[in-house]
Amino acid sequence: MISEDWISGLPDEILHFTLSLMSLREAVRTSILSRRWRYCWKTSLKLSRSLNLDVFVMRESNYQTKMFYDYRYGPLMYNRNLLLEERRKFVQWVDQIMKVDYPVIDSFRLSFYLKKEFAHRIDQWISVAVAKRVQNLVIDLSGLHTFPFSPGDEELYLFPYWLFTKETGSLVKCLCLNSCTLGPLDFSCFSSLVDLQLENIVINQVDITKFLSSCPNLEKLVLVDCRKLLDLEISGRSLKLKYLTVIKCYCEREIKIDSRNLTSYALGKLSSDLPKMESLFLTVGRFKGTTIPQQLPLFANLKKLVLKIVSREEYLWAFIPLVQAAPYLHTLELHLYHSASKCEVLQRPSDAPQFYLKEIVLSGFTATSHEIEFTKYLFRNCKVLEKIIIDCVQRFYDHKQGFFYIDFHSDYGYSKEKADRGVKEAAFEKKKIEEQAHEQLVNDLPFGVELLFV
Repeated sequence: MISEDWISGLPDEILHFTLSLMSLREAVRTSILSRRWRYCWKTSLKLSRSLNLDVFVMRESNYQTKMFYDYRYGPLMYNRNLLLEERRKFVQWVDQIMKVDYPVIDSFRLSFYLKKEFAHRIDQWISVAVAKRVQNLVIDLSGLHTFPFSPGDEELYLFPYWLFTKETGSLVKCLCLNSCTLGPLDFSCFSSLVDLQLENIVINQVDITKFLSSCPNLEKLVLVDCRKLLDLEISGRSLKLKYLTVIKCYCEREIKIDSRNLTSYALGKLSSDLPKMESLFLTVGRFKGTTIPQQLPLFANLKKLVLKIVSREEYLWAFIPLVQAAPYLHTLELHLYHSASKCEVLQRPSDAPQFYLKEIVLSGFTATSHEIEFTKYLFRNCKVLEKIIIDCVQRFYDHKQGFFYIDFHSDYGYSKEKADRGVKEAAFEKKKIEEQAHEQLVNDLPFGVELLFV
């Protein structure tokens, strides 16, 4: 006895709404159910104003970066044939999706490891989005950009600036590019741009200046791993810029920031003229004496300070003046990556009470005598401290997902045996440091302050 297919008998509106609740991959797969379902997914796509063409959407849980590693030649080698096959599948999948006649595409996101050899196809996909009046455009071609997959600059895809007119370019509010080159871009096309994020992009100071002068409404600027950006100047009284992130750009010559509206700032060096800054993320590298200016202004609006300290050529005492320059600080985070190395021993600063600092986070804590003394200094001076969180494991940072831990089972292509061994060794070392830190700190902990080990 064959039961009646009640679902296929439902009105089109209900079927399309049901498909709109599915992932793109699931919706496409319904096309094999019957003739009625064959093109339903295309109609449901038309109802969506957003396209997310991401390999994780296509493959879902079946996709992992480590599937490309070839362990026969070492943990950091990859299977080129498998990668080529996956690229072929991805391009075919996107081609199929882009054949749908969308009335409008507000948001378009393309994400997979593609290089300039696929430029013709990528240009076609972007041209469709542009013709459909796209406002949020994300081109992320870095799907496997961890060593050894990263291509050279000469292999990067050239962003097709020629596809934009002043009319279509002015519709774009958010532009995020990863692993592309820009070329002689006509920046005046993007006059309405509010959010600009560039990662692994070949760009220089001249291009940045043009962007800022052509995009008067820009509020957020993110520059990550723009290796050829040797100088950086962000200035202009009329700038509306509020959020600035500059990471791994190796600006060796000069960094100058003068934006009166800036409230959130993440950078490898600290400018001294940011009166409205409320949040500061500062990466301290290996350039002794160049990160923090000797003469610090008063950061009267600074509420959150995050320090990523990748080298301790200067002891932790060197950062106390920055804390003291923010009298209304609420949250302090220090993420440590190396034990104090051979360097000059700086004199412990005199006590300076903090009357608003309520929470402190210390990660990468190894319970050295210097770290213990530094923590006790904070105990004495933070008068309204409520909680201190100590993490004896290093946290790594990505500007998109924030701080995270290394997963021995999924990162770097470790074998299961090696990964299991690494997890056990790390857990043993973590427990030993926690016990040592607790023993040395608990007697100096102020009354009412919560000490947490995570």
